[in-house]
Amino acid sequence: WLPLSRGLGDVYKRQRLPYLKGDTIRLKAYYDLANAYKTINPNEGIKYATEALAIAEKTGMARALAAAYKELGINYYYKGNYIKAIDNFNKALIYCNTLKKDNLASGIVAQMAIIYQELGQYDKALQFYQKALQDDIDNDLRENVAGDYGNIGIVYLLLKNYAKALVFDEN
Repeated sequence: WLPLSRGLGDVYKRQRLPYLKGDTIRLKAYYDLANAYKTINPNEGIKYATEALAIAEKTGMARALAAAYKELGINYYYKGNYIKAIDNFNKALIYCNTLKKDNLASGIVAQMAIIYQELGQYDKALQFYQKALQDDIDNDLRENVAGDYGNIGIVYLLLKNYAKALVFDEN
């Protein structure tokens, strides 16, 4: 058994999967692979995220379930299937409700906002971005707050409300 670490390639991780012991290590490998494939082959990403979901369901750990549904949602997003992406993100958020001081929920909410922004549903995108911002403020996740303000500013820019866009971009 060789430990997985950052910097190891996808080929190595795929080759090592049959030999990995322990659910936590296998989950990490599946998450990493699902994330790596999102832009180059979301179907493969969905396959690995589904494997992660199976392990997460077996363990019953809320964060593991939320992360698996998040990875499914992201891969469906990159595949262009926004309905399945949002469905999986909503499933992830159910499990996120039990987690404290965790940026997983705000990241999922922000991803949903991106989908609504791309669909031209700017009011809904603003609602989700503002929820992500509030979650990050409530959980003292300062590193995310600047990005949240910038994303809200972008939506106001798209709405041609330049004064509000400037206010959010200056925060």
